[in-house]
Amino acid sequence: MTISKLFQNGSGPAPSCRAVEIGTTAVRTAALKRGGKSPRLTDFREVSLSREGPDPVPSETVRERLRELFRGKRLKEDVITTALPLHRSFIRLLEVPFPRVVQIRQVISSEAELHVPFPLEEVIIDFWPVEELPEGRTRVMMAAVKKSVVAEHLGLLEEAGISPGRVNLDLLGSCRTVIASPLVDPDEVTMFLDIGAAHTGAAFLLGGEVVFARSISWGGDNVTAAIAGEAGADFISAEARKLAAASGISGSTFAAAYELLGTELLRTVTAAAAPCGGRPPAKLVLAGGGSLSPGLKEYLAGKMGLELLEIDPASVVRSRRPPSGPGSSAVIGLALSEISPNQSRIDLRREEFAFTGAWIKLRRRLYVTAFLTAGLMVLLALGFFWRIGMEEREVANLDRRIRQIVRLTFPAAPVPVPGQELRVMEQELEKVEEDLQNYRELVSVSALDVLREISRVVPEAIRVQVVVLDIDNNRVIFRGRTNNYRSAELIRNALAGSDYFIGERIRETRDARTLQRGGELVTVEFEYLLPLADREGAD
Repeated sequence: MTISKLFQNGSGPAPSCRAVEIGTTAVRTAALKRGGKSPRLTDFREVSLSREGPDPVPSETVRERLRELFRGKRLKEDVITTALPLHRSFIRLLEVPFPRVVQIRQVISSEAELHVPFPLEEVIIDFWPVEELPEGRTRVMMAAVKKSVVAEHLGLLEEAGISPGRVNLDLLGSCRTVIASPLVDPDEVTMFLDIGAAHTGAAFLLGGEVVFARSISWGGDNVTAAIAGEAGADFISAEARKLAAASGISGSTFAAAYELLGTELLRTVTAAAAPCGGRPPAKLVLAGGGSLSPGLKEYLAGKMGLELLEIDPASVVRSRRPPSGPGSSAVIGLALSEISPNQSRIDLRREEFAFTGAWIKLRRRLYVTAFLTAGLMVLLALGFFWRIGMEEREVANLDRRIRQIVRLTFPAAPVPVPGQELRVMEQELEKVEEDLQNYRELVSVSALDVLREISRVVPEAIRVQVVVLDIDNNRVIFRGRTNNYRSAELIRNALAGSDYFIGERIRETRDARTLQRGGELVTVEFEYLLPLADREGAD
């Protein structure tokens, strides 16, 4: 295992994982352990949430159900993960001008600033790659969640004694379960719908990844409301009639409720055309408790003109007691995303635990290293006392070792005469220092010098944010942000007066971009090409 993989915050497969999902109608947990052809489901638990109306279940009730779910259970899995509902996130399809994930992660906040309707300091942003585009660009799905939403979710789990290290999205967990099924052809576009009580998550799968996703404000509660309206019943009675196949309710009532979802899905297919390569979906997969509404599966298959696939979430894992029902798809998929990861996942605690993941993996190695270091120190101490009684032999050994060091360190130097080893080392080090000084004289202006010069010449009263600073031996490309056009012009004039740059050749490489909120100018983004002046002989 390479050093770089150790510091990817657990991006590789985890030996074991436990997932916790807080749904609208139930809280669930699933534990998977890696091994064999498919992961083994070592634990699955589910506790229902009683609902008296369409409103969310109070957090106090959810907390008690979580405690009931984990009462007497010791969490010993390597990774604990959870998920937020997709509708609590802001998700967008973006194109970024970089091909590598490391590069994209450095600029995703800047790219998302014009799309996220909240101040960047109030949100957590993550993404997953969708498609590589020409000219080194990449299409990504960006997800932004308010920090307060993540804190509320984690706080609820913490009060129940659960401390997850990862936070994903529930729809991505459900998609991971579908992708793992052998019934899904990775070369075809598959449309997946996770229909919950109040919202529906729609995703398009291609090549074993999620290439498009969105949330639709439609769920099983819409059907319950339609039944209640026709029968004049309360929410609980209407929900019971829906689960009992709604006998006595006219087909037109269901058709009107389903038509709202069908219309949104047709719009979703159009929006997903680009990341799907212009290909329409060929198969339809449904999950979630809302998919059990009477006649909904048949209606959607006919409306969309797609073949309906029935996928059992338990079929992708090994288990003696497989769970039943469509509600287990998300929690099993969340754990599967850590056991057998793919690109289509996010972690809203990535920055928070950037070192924690590495520490967990390095802890055992550090213990071994500390033990070996302590043992080495003991051996060195024993050797020191032993050499006191063997002074003459130690001197001879030391001379021999010095000669070996000289030969290994300076192979081009002549074999030193006994007793002249240190003198030869000093002469060779002086040569190295001369070579290093010659090299320093050849090096052009450094990035640190440019940053210091920009900081010196730009007036302190001007607010400026450095976005890109690209430096080579001839020029500097400086992209930054400030609060108005006047400030951008003052920055340019200040740079023109610096001895580091050729002032009359400074030019803009592209038109300034602006960001407005409430009709007022907030940000001006500029980009200047700064030719470097000849610094030979300066200072």
